[in-house]
Amino acid sequence: MTRIEKVQHVYTVQAETEEEAIAEVVNCNVDSGEILCLSEEQPVVDEIVEYTECPNKGEGWSSIPLAVVEETIADRPDIFDGIIPLWKDGKTWHYNGLCEGEKERTKEFCFSCMRAQSQGYRLLSNEEKKYLNRAYRQKLNVQE
Repeated sequence: MTRIEKVQHVYTVQAETEEEAIAEVVNCNVDSGEILCLSEEQPVVDEIVEYTECPNKGEGWSSIPLAVVEETIADRPDIFDGIIPLWKDGKTWHYNGLCEGEKERTKEFCFSCMRAQSQGYRLLSNEEKKYLNRAYRQKLNVQE
């Protein structure tokens, strides 16, 4: 929605000349001390955006390929405690984001999911989501 308002800002400025005072206000170097509403119009609906649940609600992403995670666990099962405080080739496992849960009705996914897909991230495995739920009290969808 938009609403057109006409307001008057009152400034107190310390300056040597009128030009300096005007420059201080134009350059936003002083705050207005008073704002007076001179007139306002009725709000107008510009756009209606409907939201619905994102199909990936309760999901998250990682930039580390699942094959790297699985290979590291196979190589070093001793560092696996249900999930991965792991490193391989200088990369530590991490997740890069979570689904926002709501998407615009006209979009396939929410902004977070679309950004993750465009950057080549993969959805987290079930074990990774269990770890995040346990360690960070997330509420990701998991299969028991």
